[in-house]
Amino acid sequence: MLSRPPSSRNTLQGESFEEFDDYYVLSLPHYYSEILEELEPGIFAKLTPLLNTGESSFNNVFHLKKPAIDEANRIQRFIKIHKRLVIIAINKNIAKHFKNELDSCTALEYIFDFEKKEKTYYGKMFNKAKYNHHDPSIRGLISALSIIVKQLPYGSRLKNVFISYVPPYSQKIFYLPRLLAHGVAAEINRAQGQLNCHVLDTWLTTKKPEFKNLQIDEKYTQWESLYKGSVMRKTDQRQWMPTIIIEDNYQSGTTLWSYARYLKGLGCPEVHGLCCVKLMRDTDNQNHALAD
Repeated sequence: MLSRPPSSRNTLQGESFEEFDDYYVLSLPHYYSEILEELEPGIFAKLTPLLNTGESSFNNVFHLKKPAIDEANRIQRFIKIHKRLVIIAINKNIAKHFKNELDSCTALEYIFDFEKKEKTYYGKMFNKAKYNHHDPSIRGLISALSIIVKQLPYGSRLKNVFISYVPPYSQKIFYLPRLLAHGVAAEINRAQGQLNCHVLDTWLTTKKPEFKNLQIDEKYTQWESLYKGSVMRKTDQRQWMPTIIIEDNYQSGTTLWSYARYLKGLGCPEVHGLCCVKLMRDTDNQNHALAD
């Protein structure tokens, strides 16, 4: 079982993977060492831990004896993926409302790159998909989310899951998370791997207020009220199973965590969030607290 992420938003930083004559040296932050062990137990068993000193005490350092070409390639792929992924945990702005509702949450990447002063690759794709209903961008996000599920610890462990999304009003015609959820489930099932996906469709019978003008506490209160009697569900399964919630973007997390609480209240054993992008703020419609 993985420990909790060290902060509310995490990307792989401070790592190194160096090649020498007879061995490689891998240096990873402690939390990402845990992820590597979970995802690649065969490779991890071949790593020899080294004594940490000085600055390296922030990392776990390992030797990998040669020849290990396949292992080296997979470690490099792990590093490349996790330098882009954003692993999200609860932030201080919503901590008073939630605790363990989400077992994990991941975004493909941040929406904006401050060094390049432009939206990221998936940030641009998200904008086209959400606001222009751009089919190639929608398909691109479905493909990326489907691939990443299998690169996450729960994706390598689980066998049967629900794929779901935060419920929209029943009369809403275009709803990106619903399109993404159905697309991800279909694509993973077509691949015929160990993961078998069932869509859990949900919708609201009551029209929800315009959430973009509400602050965190107000959003939380509104969702709590809606989940008490305005949600309908449809699936081909009778028993609860672990659920992956597909979301288009994550800001404070109030919406996603509220839905996770609803699902766990019904008996869902574990809930994971999977988002296209993480927005740059951790607050909703407030002028402070960019990131905790």
